[in-house]
Amino acid sequence: MNDQLNLEALILASVGSGISNSLLRSRIAEQVPHVSCRELDAALVELQLSGALHQFYTKAERVWVVGPCEEEVFEDFSPDVIEQILNPGEFVEIDVDQLLAELDAMIARARTK
Repeated sequence: MNDQLNLEALILASVGSGISNSLLRSRIAEQVPHVSCRELDAALVELQLSGALHQFYTKAERVWVVGPCEEEVFEDFSPDVIEQILNPGEFVEIDVDQLLAELDAMIARARTK
């Protein structure tokens, strides 16, 4: 049991603010070569069940993180904000000179009032 706690502590220390699945496995294998894949998988599952470790899925690979799970990260955002992040719409190029001219005009109008 003590070895399991040490392995879990090593996993959490290795993960830090985030690490890919393959890099985590290679770091653990370097630091504790006697740990089998099965033992590592069991420790990862235990940490997930306890809420200490979460897994995000990217296009390239799975990423392990310590802290809130994906649902908790986004629960404070309104659905409109999440929709805007996921579907930002068409990119519109802004003419900087025109924007500055409009801003100058707005400042001039504000000063006259």
